[in-house]
Amino acid sequence: MRARQEYNTMKRMMRRMMAWAFGRKIMGIQMVSCREVSQVLQDYLDGELSRAERRSITAHLALCSECRAFLSTYRETLSLLGRLPSTPMSRKFSEGLENLLLDRLSH
Repeated sequence: MRARQEYNTMKRMMRRMMAWAFGRKIMGIQMVSCREVSQVLQDYLDGELSRAERRSITAHLALCSECRAFLSTYRETLSLLGRLPSTPMSRKFSEGLENLLLDRLSH
């Protein structure tokens, strides 16, 4: 029971530290929010972020268990999607989709 209380105390302290750090530089690294991490996760995985952005995301992930769990789930989802067989679209469906998109973009 005591270990659980200590864990919860540490978790609260980490959340407070992250809330305090958001938008600040710590040891030269710009801290980012969970929302910001989720918005650039694909770019992070694809290696398309600048060095500074990558360091910020990596620092956030080191402190945030929720974002690490989200990253793990995201990677697993991508892996599962990559295993799905490729099914070509019918010409009728493809043309209908193209027309729908063009119609929506023109408004």
